[in-house]
Amino acid sequence: MASTGAIFAVIALIIVILAGGALALLYLYPNIGRATGTTTTPTSSSSSTTTSSSSITTSTNTTTTTNCTSSCSLQLVKSGSGPVLNSPMTTTMSSINFSGDGPCCSQPNDFANTINYTDNGNLWVVQGDLEPGAAWASANSSGLTISYKACADQSNLTNCGPYAEFHAGEAYDDIAIYGDLGAVPALPPGQKASPLFGMNRGFSFSPALTTVPSSATVFSIEVNLAQQNFNGCTNDTGSGCTYEDFAYNSATFGFDVGGNYDVVSIAEVCGISCASPALQMSAYTSNGGASVVQVLKTLTNSTYSPQHKLTIATDRKTFIDFYVDNQLIYSSSTIPIEQNPTSSGALEFSMRTSMNNETEVATFSNLTAYSSSTISASGLSSGMTLVVLGPNGFAATGNANSSGIATVDVSAEPMNLTVSITLNGNTIASYTSSVSAGAEFELTS
Repeated sequence: MASTGAIFAVIALIIVILAGGALALLYLYPNIGRATGTTTTPTSSSSSTTTSSSSITTSTNTTTTTNCTSSCSLQLVKSGSGPVLNSPMTTTMSSINFSGDGPCCSQPNDFANTINYTDNGNLWVVQGDLEPGAAWASANSSGLTISYKACADQSNLTNCGPYAEFHAGEAYDDIAIYGDLGAVPALPPGQKASPLFGMNRGFSFSPALTTVPSSATVFSIEVNLAQQNFNGCTNDTGSGCTYEDFAYNSATFGFDVGGNYDVVSIAEVCGISCASPALQMSAYTSNGGASVVQVLKTLTNSTYSPQHKLTIATDRKTFIDFYVDNQLIYSSSTIPIEQNPTSSGALEFSMRTSMNNETEVATFSNLTAYSSSTISASGLSSGMTLVVLGPNGFAATGNANSSGIATVDVSAEPMNLTVSITLNGNTIASYTSSVSAGAEFELTS
């Protein structure tokens, strides 16, 4: 859900800590884990380009190669597909106030304080751990906007959500708003909220909820996390702009299977000074709520920007990748937290803050899930490269292997992609129409 920034110490593992440690540690200990880049900017050069074929056949990838060097045709063998799940989150909803803490953080299975938001046939259940603050939600053509006022009573700046949580012995940023698609977090039966609640958030399922397709492997959501003014903020003074332990606002996106979350997040944090906010991008695993099992990677960009796309790509059995926009934050060939590949899973966005005297605002939109994350081409000769270009500056390449097949990961931008083949930097074939993830091509003379 990166460039300059301060250099911090490295940690490798965090075993079930509260989110006070969660995103504070994410920022204080960046560059944990490993990441391998998958997107590159291909070399552009002018060359003759043949007219490509748009015919669709039912044949599969071949291991034969073509000897063409200029008069080549790129045929579409298999069409890519659009999203298997899509929620633009633009269905209009008038502003609704949250009446109190939801079932995630109060009485088990008491859904009186949730807000149900239906969009494009999908039911989102939105709730929060917000008291003594106040929150409300609305939706329009920009997306679903959640606003959280940390101090509902502006005359008493010590009676604020982050302040109250921290001084009650909970994580300072345990204050949070959650939006769930596919499963509704709730306290386990018979359990009431406790200072350690963030470590054991349970689940309640309803047949009316949207089911996340078990075939989906790429999940993304867009978020606009409004920039706040941290300039002059101080740590827990009880007046003016204050924060608990660490100044930040965050927005996250998680894929959950049975209570085990893979999470990508962005946050506004203080840069060199609070007068210069920075963008923090993180990947971590969680058991839900404010718990963190393992910090995978944290990167910091010295300049904050509010609009971003958060993406998680995983087959739930072997690999997992986390992206912020087109930037790969963390990649692994093993799953960092146990998941059941037969479960459909659930998706969740959240927002949280450590700031007392402010209103955090985040707008979520364009939730999508895809069943494929690659584009491939067969029939290539040695030295040929598959080039895929897409929206928002997306550019990725894949070289032909010994079987004449090249594959490109397009998880960061699965739609509206253009495909071409280059040889020694010169374009020898292009496909005239845009395609989506899952498309397969064959290069012919």
